Amino acid sequence: MFVQLGDVMQVPFILFVCFGFLFYYLGWSFMAGLGVFAVAFVINFGFGICKQRVQKRVMKAKDERMTETNQGLNNVKMLKLYAW
Repeated sequence: MFVQLGDVMQVPFILFVCFGFLFYYLGWSFMAGLGVFAVAFVINFGFGICKQRVQKRVMKAKDERMTETNQGLNNVKMLKLYAW
């Protein structure tokens, strides 16, 4: 997935505007929403790190599997070549 620079630059502005509206409409009670946002951000960040570690292990396993499959196919090709 490619991220456009414009989208990345908009995120702080959007967060600032959204939290500004929340403060305008809810007053200081918006701090509860800000707290939930912060906790959710930390939890999602932790899950992202765990997912990245698992993804690396899965990709290594897939890489090994593809290597073995390619070696097997190459061996079959060599056998067919020598059978001629």
